[in-house]
Parts: sequence; C-alpha cells; structure tokens
Amino acid sequence: NEDEEQQGEGVLSVTPGDDGTLELLQAFSDEEGNSDRSVVIVKDGTLRPVRGERTIIDRKEDRRVVARTLYGDLRPDTFGVRIAQLTFSPAASTDASDTRCSPLSIDEDYFYDNDASLFLWRTLRFEQGYTVTYTNVIAGRRDKRAITLRVRKQEKVTTAAGEFDAWAVGIEGEGRETQRAWFATTPDHKLLAYNNSEGQVFLYAGEAEQPDPDPPGDLPEKCRG
Repeated sequence: NEDEEQQGEGVLSVTPGDDGTLELLQAFSDEEGNSDRSVVIVKDGTLRPVRGERTIIDRKEDRRVVARTLYGDLRPDTFGVRIAQLTFSPAASTDASDTRCSPLSIDEDYFYDNDASLFLWRTLRFEQGYTVTYTNVIAGRRDKRAITLRVRKQEKVTTAAGEFDAWAVGIEGEGRETQRAWFATTPDHKLLAYNNSEGQVFLYAGEAEQPDPDPPGDLPEKCRG
C-alpha cells in the first residue's frame, strides 16, 4: 500500500492460444487466502476482447464473486458485452446463491476490457507527449468510460528487482489523471510500477513461472439470450 507495507503478490502472464487468441492472466493473492484473478481472451494483434472471467475471493466474508463476459452481437443491430455476475456464499459452494445478467451495449471501435489494461498499455507508442484515448469496459461494474493515456517522460524506477529506465505514463479518466504507470524502455516494455487510484502500488519483482492456461467459464444459459 502507500505506506510501503506489502499486501500480497501477483503474476501477470500471456499464453498464446491455438485459434489466434491470447490469454491474458492476472492472479493476485495474500497470506490470508484473499485473491483476485482475471483472465481475458483477446485477439492476437489487436488485443480486442473475446471473453473473460474475474474471480474475487473474500475470506473474511467467506464469499466468492465471479464476473464472466462474452463480447459480440447483443441484437442484430447492437454490439456489446454479455455479463454474468455470480455470487457464491460460502466461497467453496458450487452453486451460485445469486446470478445476475447485465448486457451492456458498446461501440465496436476502440474498446478494450479493463482487466486487460496492464497488458494493453505495454503496446503504446512510447515517445514523449504521445496521447491516445479509448473506451474502457469495466464489466464487473457494468460500466464504460473514456480513458486517455499520456506518455510523460523517461525516469529511473527502483523495485525489488533493481533499478530500471522507464517511461512514465499518465492514465486519465473523466478529465483528470488518476493513475500512473511506468514501463521499461526495453523493447518488451514490461510493467515496472503501477500506482492506481485506490492507494495501491504494484512493483516489478522479477520473472515468474508461467502458469497453466485457465480459460474463462461459460455464461449461465439465462445470460446468453
């Protein structure tokens, strides 16, 4: 957190699929058994989302909340994302205690899934002053908003893995900068540090073992129509 107390650890990974897609995984957890895991299947080359799943486990409340997404035509003339929100209480239950279907219409151009952001931002044109705006879909909140990215300047960043040259990028929502991220100046542009708007700081700690692929689950039948 902002007081420099370690809250947990996480792994980010990219796994190529056999059908021209990529699996983008973020898996965070702490010693108390809380976890936040998201998987987004995107099209290779564009990173446009196809489907996804985010699972949050709250050990104190003994609850598991799952949001699944499927992008495509909602109706013949409307594009969007179908969202299924499932709550499991207790967390280990296999039957959802609550299921909600929340379709959201979006424009077909320039949209991306919020859970793919830390991967998407690595594909920026890293030159000082470069600015781009796109539509960010936050499926778990059934929300969409314009996000503007601004490449600021090169800086030194120090993490547990060492000192790195980095590009600082400002992330703006609703007309003001609320977050900042730092990416390596090397061609891989790996994420080195990320300060979000919730008082959390993520720092690069080194290379991790590649996890096994874990694709998103299917939407419940009642959320597909």
